[in-house]
Amino acid sequence: TSICFGENLTLDAANIGDVYLWNNGATTQTITVDSAGTYFVRATNANGCSASDTINVGINPLPVINLGNDTSICFAASFLLNAQNFGDAYLWNNGAITQTITVDSAGSYFVRVTNASGCSASDTINVGVNPLPVVNIGKDTAICFGENLILYAANIGDNYLWNNRATSQTITVDSAGTYSVRVTNANGCSSSDTI
Repeated sequence: TSICFGENLTLDAANIGDVYLWNNGATTQTITVDSAGTYFVRATNANGCSASDTINVGINPLPVINLGNDTSICFAASFLLNAQNFGDAYLWNNGAITQTITVDSAGSYFVRVTNASGCSASDTINVGVNPLPVVNIGKDTAICFGENLILYAANIGDNYLWNNRATSQTITVDSAGTYSVRVTNANGCSSSDTI
């Protein structure tokens, strides 16, 4: 027989009250094994009569699963989790039975993978969701000829990129047009607005 890596198997020579000798030196009726090998026992009864048996035990490997380090995504984004081990059986804690799932909300995601030998392993990843910057540079508007307007992207300390290539928090405009800004926060999450 074979067992999965990390499991053990109890071998029982039966014949209660007899004298036992295993090839590992044990003299008990049962032994517990957790490594591959050939195991042999000789049982001798009260009449001095003996019999023996041998079993070969193999060790089957576990699936190797690595969902990656705990991570965070931006709000409204999604993240692909891949349990690898193509062709095995999968069970996620959200009920999915596919090799991959796409997640878009915060939480702990767990998968158990079972291979063709019936051996299972699991992994868990924690996914957080980071907020987007709130960007509002105002409603569409008009200014008088010769005047100017300051557009303010708020979100102090974030990174700014305007469609005129400015990278400051504010820009001053004095001509008609469409102005937009993309703001990226420290988590790498971005939002934009246009006026």
